[in-house]
Amino acid sequence: MSSPQLYFHMVNSKGKAIYSNLSGHCLKCFENCSSSRQSSLKCQVTSQPRKFGKTESSHGKAFLCVNDSNIVRSSRLFKEKLGIYGAVLEELDTMRSEITAEINVTTKRLLHNLSSLNGKNIQEIYDLVSQEALTGNINEQLKIVKTSINSNLTDAATAILKIAKYNAAIKTEFAVFKKLYETSPVLQFKEHLIRKVTLNILHIFFQDFTDKHVYVEVEPFDGKVELDYESIHVVLYHVIDNTAKYIQPHSILLVSFSHKNKVTSVIFDMMSLQISDEDIKNIFLEGYSGTWARKQHLAGDGIGMSIVQSILKLNRAEIRITRNKTPAKNVNIGNLPYENNVFEITFGSNP
Repeated sequence: MSSPQLYFHMVNSKGKAIYSNLSGHCLKCFENCSSSRQSSLKCQVTSQPRKFGKTESSHGKAFLCVNDSNIVRSSRLFKEKLGIYGAVLEELDTMRSEITAEINVTTKRLLHNLSSLNGKNIQEIYDLVSQEALTGNINEQLKIVKTSINSNLTDAATAILKIAKYNAAIKTEFAVFKKLYETSPVLQFKEHLIRKVTLNILHIFFQDFTDKHVYVEVEPFDGKVELDYESIHVVLYHVIDNTAKYIQPHSILLVSFSHKNKVTSVIFDMMSLQISDEDIKNIFLEGYSGTWARKQHLAGDGIGMSIVQSILKLNRAEIRITRNKTPAKNVNIGNLPYENNVFEITFGSNP
């Protein structure tokens, strides 16, 4: 014998569905049902006896259809059941609006970032070969591009590096969406050489460090870490992106590794913009940007470190920040305070 079935359809005052499991012919029952009427009938879909009805208020309409024999025989039980759905219309509509607003913010941010990065990619190409040149003679496009590259080898190489960086950022945007905003994110934990994983992201930013005359030293290490590569790609991208933005020009970035007591770490040791008391307290809050980053108009949308922390939790890892590690090194350059700051990503620490 089949278990009792309950079908419902709830719409807000504007007629927009809040929640429903009706489809096809069942929606006709909702449309034809008056708010004051309860009816018993033989369902045209299941051929079972059913009772249905609708309640209406200033918050919307709730429709209920059941085949539970006890409810079908009892008008009182049906009214109670229908009344419950009618009573929660306002609360469900509010929850739906809040959830929709949150999803819209996330989606808009994704689309904005992807559009911006795509625009940067296009601009790099057109800076190297103008759009007019490409469209002026479509039969000579390959020749035009080759000529432009051959006559501007440095510019072409720089453009390729920047496009690689922007493409990595696009991949990061998709990965964040998949890992943080999907209901059941898929994580594939495998052992990876952590130095190689780090270099795979670090090389994308070498041009940024070169432009700031920063020497990058990466110490040797052959240790492996069990991690989800795609999501750790996101973590390293954001950490290194911040490093490239805020590191002191004409300085050294030391990337080292350690393995102690089953804990493996990736350590970024640098001279970078001062991290204030306010920063250290709020750095992982979404929307927060550092004090000096804001003053110098270097701040982004303030979600990078928030994402880093969230994704590291998925990987059973964490990030530790040591600020002003060596006060004797502190300097001021152009009224900007730089200190010795260390960012350490640890795996296996059971945070």
